Amino acid sequence: MKSLNKNKYTLACVICLLIAIISIIYVSNIVPTLKVELTLKEHNEKFFVNFDKEQFSVLKSSHYFDKKETKDNSEQLKEIGPIPEGKFVSSFNGKGEGIYGYWKPYLAMGSRAVYYTEKVPQRYLSGEIIRDFWGRIEYEEVEKVKYVNEPYWDSRYTTIPYEYTYTFSVLDLSDSISSIASDSIYSIRTKQFAKQLTSYKNWKFSPNQVKCKRNANWATFYMSVLPKNKDAVVFQSKDEKGISVIRIVYFANRKAYVLDVHSPYELIEKANAIMETFTTFYLQDYNDMVSMRLLLTILGSIAFVVFGLICLLIPKIVLRNRETVFPKQAKYLIRYARVMWLVNIICVFADVYPIFTGELRQDSYWWNIFLLFLCAVGMNIFTNMYVVNKAKAENEFDYLIPKWLKFYLIKRHITDAEYKSVVVFLLYPFFILGNLPFGICVLGYILPVAILSVILMEVRIFSKWTHEDTNGNNSNEVEELGVFKDYYLLLDINRDASEMDIDIAFNKAMAKYNSRTDAKLYSEVYKRNIQEAYRVLSSTNRLKPEYDKEFDAYRKSNMINYQFLDVNTQKDIAIIQGEIHNANSNASHSKRKGKVHNIILVALLSVVLAAIIFVLLHFGSHSSRYLTNTEPDAPLIMPSEDFSGIGGPFDPRDDDDFGQ
Repeated sequence: MKSLNKNKYTLACVICLLIAIISIIYVSNIVPTLKVELTLKEHNEKFFVNFDKEQFSVLKSSHYFDKKETKDNSEQLKEIGPIPEGKFVSSFNGKGEGIYGYWKPYLAMGSRAVYYTEKVPQRYLSGEIIRDFWGRIEYEEVEKVKYVNEPYWDSRYTTIPYEYTYTFSVLDLSDSISSIASDSIYSIRTKQFAKQLTSYKNWKFSPNQVKCKRNANWATFYMSVLPKNKDAVVFQSKDEKGISVIRIVYFANRKAYVLDVHSPYELIEKANAIMETFTTFYLQDYNDMVSMRLLLTILGSIAFVVFGLICLLIPKIVLRNRETVFPKQAKYLIRYARVMWLVNIICVFADVYPIFTGELRQDSYWWNIFLLFLCAVGMNIFTNMYVVNKAKAENEFDYLIPKWLKFYLIKRHITDAEYKSVVVFLLYPFFILGNLPFGICVLGYILPVAILSVILMEVRIFSKWTHEDTNGNNSNEVEELGVFKDYYLLLDINRDASEMDIDIAFNKAMAKYNSRTDAKLYSEVYKRNIQEAYRVLSSTNRLKPEYDKEFDAYRKSNMINYQFLDVNTQKDIAIIQGEIHNANSNASHSKRKGKVHNIILVALLSVVLAAIIFVLLHFGSHSSRYLTNTEPDAPLIMPSEDFSGIGGPFDPRDDDDFGQ
């Protein structure tokens, strides 16, 4: 039952940790654009009004959509030209006045200067005519001008006042377009409708691209959010009065939007003026999306903190259900892990906040730092849960060693000094340094040391096996661990013996060994067996009750090659067997000292290598993380009250504005 509860708490801790990690990673993916999105949402709410039924947004300062009609005008629209097949929703009508100006040529009368040359006598300063040697008068050519009245062609700027009307109709296509339709569906609809216009002068263009080119405010605020790949179809026709009409057809939001402009002059210019005041990119949906992302960011941050706290509190619940003595070092380590959890949480949010404010780029370097902080948070929670699960450790110094590692070390017959070196040089650095920010980098030291230590142990075991004495002198030094033994038989006591009876039987057996009356009968194997029996039976709080269950099952079996029912009990007894075997080994002090020196040397070399690698990886400029502005600071172009009047006049012959 205790094992079941332990697994339940461990699973709950793992699930909470996964939820916390997923939450903060999701938050880190949202925050880089969230501030810009919130600013744009505020801008939308300030300057735009949304038509929910028609699903398009209009500038509050626009007067083109003041008059709304619900009477179906589809038949009037069809008289001018084709329209998409759909259910009529509403229309917006209006009219306006304009002045068309142009240069008019005319025939004008005016004086024109005529230049000619005339020969006149040359004179001295005194006025006397100059003559040559033969008495002939000398002449010179003089340029003169005269003015002649005659007609000529000129031009004057003439203005013509005119009236124009417009109609913006919305048709519902929800019966033929699904709510999850992609942009390609609307593109196909546009192409299909364009095929009906072969008898008209028609072309396609992107309304959003035209807005951004003509109007600096659209480009400033909406360049990155408006879909530029959605085209509209335009064609020209005439109404029943013979007035020119331009019709623009949009497909978006499961609807068709039809804009008609009737005007004898400046058709395209008037259509552009209307288009600049609305968008079929429904801003209310965008605002709702931003609000949802903000809510998810807040909930994700709260989930990261709350589920992290739950992971830290679960071990307290585990301890409350146990009646064991907790090592003092373990208590200190748990407190340390909880404090570092708080520090690492602050580091995570401190790393995310500059991304939200736009001070840092979310590049690969930022992700590396963020993941290091996140690993440190996970390490804090892992340390807290792991140490609590190891609360049953009997020794003060080795409570961090997992049972599988302890079993492996004992099987490799390491000495006490080597055993403690593993704790000091591997486990303590892992759990102490690993809980710091960037602490996961300690694996650069732990892994090389652990791998080299395992290699040294295996090489030593292999060397010992190849040089093993063939005379049987070492036959007692290696024995199989985890084998069931009848400890009551070894100590010659009954199953219901008290602790005092166990002590008396152990002392009596040790006295026989120390007497050395029969070296073959009371050998080292005999000594190890009675020490092992005493260690197990004297552990009345935990190990003896577990052994008694195995002993009862052993008595009911055939007692030949009995296998433990509880694997954990077998591992605990195997650990005791290994410790006793190693404690009674005859390894020389110099050999033991040399093994310790090997581990110390490996640790020191690994520290140096890890430091060099860290310096090489960390060296270099990270100035690219900071967003810099190469242009002088200038305020954003905020829209004026009418959100128009920015951008030059439109030339229908310019392919940059409307593409044919």
